[in-house]
Amino acid sequence: MTTYVVDVPDSRPARIEHPQGTPAGVEDFAETLFRVRARYDDLAENEPAMRLDWMGQAGERYYDTLQQLTGQASTMAAGIRVVARAATAYGETLTELKQRGRDLAERKRSLDDQADSLRQQVRQVVDPDDAWYFGMLRACQGLAMSYGQLETDHDTLQADVAANDEAFIAVLSGNRTLADVIEGGADDTAVENALARPGAPGSGADAAATRRWWDALSAAEQAAVLAARPDLLGGADGLPAGVRDAANRVLLAEDLATLEAKEASGELDGDERDRLRNVRAVRDALEDADGFHDPVTGELTGGQLWMYDPDKWDTENGAVAIAVGDLDTADRLAVRVPGITNEIVDAPALTAEAYNLYEGARNLGDGDSVASMMWLGYDTPDAFWDPDTVSNDRAREGGAALADSVSGLKAGAEHDQAVTVIGHSYGSTTVAHAASDHTMDVEDVVLVGSPGGGDGNSAADLRVGTDHVWAGRASRDIVPTTADHGWVGAPNLGRDPAEDKFGAQRFQAESVERTDGHRGIADHGRYFARNSESLWNISHIVNGDYEPVRDSLAEPVHDPFFGGPEDPEVDRDPTVKPTTRQPGQW
Repeated sequence: MTTYVVDVPDSRPARIEHPQGTPAGVEDFAETLFRVRARYDDLAENEPAMRLDWMGQAGERYYDTLQQLTGQASTMAAGIRVVARAATAYGETLTELKQRGRDLAERKRSLDDQADSLRQQVRQVVDPDDAWYFGMLRACQGLAMSYGQLETDHDTLQADVAANDEAFIAVLSGNRTLADVIEGGADDTAVENALARPGAPGSGADAAATRRWWDALSAAEQAAVLAARPDLLGGADGLPAGVRDAANRVLLAEDLATLEAKEASGELDGDERDRLRNVRAVRDALEDADGFHDPVTGELTGGQLWMYDPDKWDTENGAVAIAVGDLDTADRLAVRVPGITNEIVDAPALTAEAYNLYEGARNLGDGDSVASMMWLGYDTPDAFWDPDTVSNDRAREGGAALADSVSGLKAGAEHDQAVTVIGHSYGSTTVAHAASDHTMDVEDVVLVGSPGGGDGNSAADLRVGTDHVWAGRASRDIVPTTADHGWVGAPNLGRDPAEDKFGAQRFQAESVERTDGHRGIADHGRYFARNSESLWNISHIVNGDYEPVRDSLAEPVHDPFFGGPEDPEVDRDPTVKPTTRQPGQW
């Protein structure tokens, strides 16, 4: 008589090989180098101040020696900076690799538990058509496939660990002694050759060409360029977001170490003090983004520093873009553009709202991966009384930059993505200009709390289709009342997107905490609040799930020939719309 027994697969790999090294130690090493480099830079930069009114042979010898020393200091600073930048990139990557190792170990423990459970159920059968036999067989086959995937992911991890080590070793091996450098000049041939190829950042190439340039570089060349010129890579549209993030994290670490060293010695001037404030705000926001967890899987979302220029316009207002999630791999991407008074110091608050949207889209979605980015890539007006607040000029400039950024994001991604761009307040005017004045490949445009939809008079002017233009307007928000509502309104920034004449789809955006009976500024800041009508609707739009939004659209604002605009939402009672997971929900 034939008996049948299911074979439970053996665990593989035999053990998880974890990356070696301590990221914190590498970061301390890099920080020390940055501080040392700052001292050499100070010596080189202060050469004019060290000149003396000294004539004669002794004076000539003094000047010769001074020039030689400051020149050597500059050379040393450049060499140390390359190593420090490479160490920073190595440490950041090592942190990510070690987390991947821990995740693999947890997966292996879970699979091993499943294998132990199956072994306890194994028994002989004489009938191969037995339902138990087929159930066990399928379970063991699935377990074998899971072990196979785990082994593949483990091999990939080991290859990535080796590549990270080799890239850092290549930089260290290429760093010569001071005597060699002085005698032979800087040896940056590899970097120069890489940057001389078509498509390199800084050459005027478009985003697609820059992506092709990066992909054509060898791993060693990529590491060399990242170590030598993160300032070029960090802002290059078309590069993968992971590359930009790595470059910008290097620049951020360098700024922190350099400025904090000056702060400790009491040498910061006013502009440097403002810059350090901006840099710390970005650091705090990025640490927050790195620490967020996906509400569905419980895993860390990861943060990405896609844009970083802490004093792009002045030390009061730099440029920054921080994402929650992976911009390269996400199926759905939300880009939120803030309005007036928002500066780089507001990065932590803006990043928190980016997570609120990430959380809502994931909780309300069907499993698609998501990335949510706050984009502060234009010079926002400073205040309500700033003359630029009632002008389209900065919105036009910002719209051009935003359109370029969207093109850069899509060129850098691993696959085609569904992109939703959301403009809040003056940022909505900026988004409207990006959509109407430029070719912006996005699925949906969302305008909330808008003081005007730009030069266009209708949703059709935004060129994504009127059924993909959405407006959110809280009835107690005073800002939209400044938009053009006809001859009674103020036409500076364009027509109110929530008005019937504009033609957008107006979704419900009332807050249960709204002010009682009068318009004010409080409701202007509640569009991205968790469990709000506005965030619930925007989350569905990001997911491309339009039916729930359209099932409860708000009536548009109407402006009669006589009298002021009428908002039907004033008398509707707001509701709580869950975007977070509560005990017992879903």
